[in-house]
This record gives sequence, C-alpha cells and structure tokens, in this order.
Amino acid sequence: MSKVFTAEFKLETAKRVLDQNYTYFRRCEGDERQSVSH
Repeated sequence: MSKVFTAEFKLETAKRVLDQNYTYFRRCEGDERQSVSH
C-alpha cells in the first residue's frame, strides 16, 4: 500500500517539476526571441 502511494507521489512530483521546467524554458525562449527582434 505505502509502496504504491510513494510511487504515485513521486510520479506527481516529477510531473510538477517537469511542468515548471517546461514553463520556465518556454519563457526564456520567448525572451530570447523578443530581444532578437528588437
């Protein structure tokens, strides 16, 4: 029971971290594109 819960929790945490990294990456990419066009 606790093993399954731990696996689920790790999966959720990994998803959250990936989402944050992706959002951050997209923001940086957008900033670079803006500075290039100016």
